[in-house]
Amino acid sequence: MKKYIVLLIAGILLFVIFRQNRVIKEMKLDVKTTSDSLLIMKNKMDSLKMEMFVKDIDLGRFEHVLNRAESEMSPECKEELETILSQTE
Repeated sequence: MKKYIVLLIAGILLFVIFRQNRVIKEMKLDVKTTSDSLLIMKNKMDSLKMEMFVKDIDLGRFEHVLNRAESEMSPECKEELETILSQTE
């Protein structure tokens, strides 16, 4: 009788150990997948930040040229430019 109880307990322990190992492996895969996703998102953010930086520089140049051209325009051209800018914003 003791022999069967020991075998039953050993079987239960083995079942629990193998089940825990499977759960641990699944959790490791989830963590790896999550870290890979975070890395992909970080790379996309860095890429978008670089694109924004370039666009900000282009916008600054455009504003500088526009302000310089505006100072050389006739009053009629300035009014027309103001009308165009107010309609497009």
